[in-house]
Amino acid sequence: MDIAEGMNVVVHRNNGPPGRYYWEGTTEELPLFSQGTVISVESDNKVIVELAGTHTPFHPSEIVDSLKLEQLLESKDRLMKGMPAPFLVESSQQHSVVILEDRVFYLAPNSGSGTSSPYTEPALFFCGRAHQLIEMESLLKLELLYKKVFGKQIRELESVLLKDPDYASKHVDIVSLYGEMRLLHTILTETLPHFAVVSEEVLQQDVPDAPDEVRRKANIEIPGHASVLSQVLRASSAFISGSRIYELKEVQDTATQATNFYAARNGRFFVPETVRVASNVFRAYRHALLSGMEYDLFDDEGVAMTLGQKKQRLLDDIQEALRGQDAFRFTKDEQGYIASLDIQHQYALRDPGDGQHYLFMPASIAIGVWGEGTGKFSFSHPKASKSYSHPFVSGGDICLDGYAPPEDLSAGHKIAAYLITAKQVFLSGYMKGVHPYSQLNSGRFPTIGTDELVEKNIPVTNVHYAGKR
Repeated sequence: MDIAEGMNVVVHRNNGPPGRYYWEGTTEELPLFSQGTVISVESDNKVIVELAGTHTPFHPSEIVDSLKLEQLLESKDRLMKGMPAPFLVESSQQHSVVILEDRVFYLAPNSGSGTSSPYTEPALFFCGRAHQLIEMESLLKLELLYKKVFGKQIRELESVLLKDPDYASKHVDIVSLYGEMRLLHTILTETLPHFAVVSEEVLQQDVPDAPDEVRRKANIEIPGHASVLSQVLRASSAFISGSRIYELKEVQDTATQATNFYAARNGRFFVPETVRVASNVFRAYRHALLSGMEYDLFDDEGVAMTLGQKKQRLLDDIQEALRGQDAFRFTKDEQGYIASLDIQHQYALRDPGDGQHYLFMPASIAIGVWGEGTGKFSFSHPKASKSYSHPFVSGGDICLDGYAPPEDLSAGHKIAAYLITAKQVFLSGYMKGVHPYSQLNSGRFPTIGTDELVEKNIPVTNVHYAGKR
């Protein structure tokens, strides 16, 4: 983001240790979503902001242009109009909610004994009284259920969002990454299994344009995955009451003696750290839950970095699957990627007319694949090297006699079908009655004798012998 003196900004993240900013200060002293004005840009990673009467240094990625943020949020608000509120938001409008490490609790009806009275954990101590807590569900499961129930609407919304000119014009790099990740995921889960062993764990990975948990079954909790709300808050514990959200942090028992506001569960204690305006948090939460992309959509650098990490993970998974086989390759080029299938050995074709054998060198059949900003991607017709000499090749173009994969195949399987069919044409397509670009006996192809074929163990691939090849 370009930052200039006099720019009005919003503090939207803290890049230091938990609860602290990159240079100095805490989220308790300077709450997230605070607004200020840039008074100087000292370096590429240090900006001074006048905020709450102080001159505070921030890393540029911790702040965002307030006008840009508001414009984007308003644009997304328009797109998301009519979508139902997340379950947690609806619940919090009816009664107070406590979240402890992504587990959701409600205050038990008619509870609220004095703090000196016996109580059973989990409990919330507030205004001098102990309120019994009833555990309902994990927040992650509630989010998964929401996405499962409204999955179709969410996917439609993702498509609309990515096609929105206002969004796309400001986030070209992010939209491009989104399309590229869809491409890589398709290659990994659809194309690669035709040629290599892909682990079941990798095959079950979710579509990467959304947070990892989007299309999981609602009744499965994923260990180690944080809820979307905890990503927005950057805290896994909170107390939601009326118009405020109190972020909670875990402390030692002795620290609770100095406050009349804390939660207790399993012998552990949580006290408020930062107070947020609930409407601001819920707005960001709703956007994050519905958009299918990262919650920091207004932060080009942060989102691009996050998506870039996911893209690299996909590339690593592809390379891991390719180990142990070397016929299928997947490489980067200037336009996108190249999916190629190699014939790794010499082979011979027999002319069905005169019985003469013709020798051919190893070959590579390639398909260009490139992502598009809408999340779709395109691929080319299979080609060979322009210099490769074969009856069905002319200037790199491969004659497939009008073949096209079945329309009901998805894109990744179509790529595999094209490569497999082209390889079959190279090895066994030359037979009586075909019409290639060139005839075997045209003088373009070197002949090889039967004895040499046997001596060098070169297979004749367009005929089948009942003994040695």
